[in-house]
Amino acid sequence: MRTAISAFALAVALVVGTWAAAAERMAPAVVAIINYQRLEQDSAAAKTLLAQIGEYRTAYQAEITGQEDKLRAEAQELERQRTILSQEAFNDKRRAFETKTQELERQVIERNREFERAVAAARGELLKTVLAIVTDLASERGFNIVLDSSQALFVSKSLDLTQVVLDQLDKRLPKLAVSLPPRE
Repeated sequence: MRTAISAFALAVALVVGTWAAAAERMAPAVVAIINYQRLEQDSAAAKTLLAQIGEYRTAYQAEITGQEDKLRAEAQELERQRTILSQEAFNDKRRAFETKTQELERQVIERNREFERAVAAARGELLKTVLAIVTDLASERGFNIVLDSSQALFVSKSLDLTQVVLDQLDKRLPKLAVSLPPRE
């Protein structure tokens, strides 16, 4: 979370800072503040993203629990057959069971990676839209530095543009679709 905020602050400073670099003399700092964490929680786009993530996690957890239950039942059956089967037959079944277990673990790891990439891409889209809004506001209002509120010890309310950015963000990006990995 901190890295996203720091990346946001750096990106805004670079975008807005290029205008200052073009001036022959250094312009005085005109600062604006936004609360990026609030934008990630309260914007309409973020709420749709969080809802999609919640639905996916619930369904995915139920799916994984079902597969784990099947594996547990299979392990119990294998243990029950231990005294019935020959050592060789038991070892073959045990190896097959271990392969299934490892495959499930691999699938879980891969799907978690895909999930994290999809969520990061959606959050990147949110950040991109916020940067565009902040850049437009910088042109209109003349500020040349934007900081996240977490980076400042004290902030006058007159410098805080969070609500303005939130309102424009809800207009420009009312929904945010995340391309989540398919469930099996």
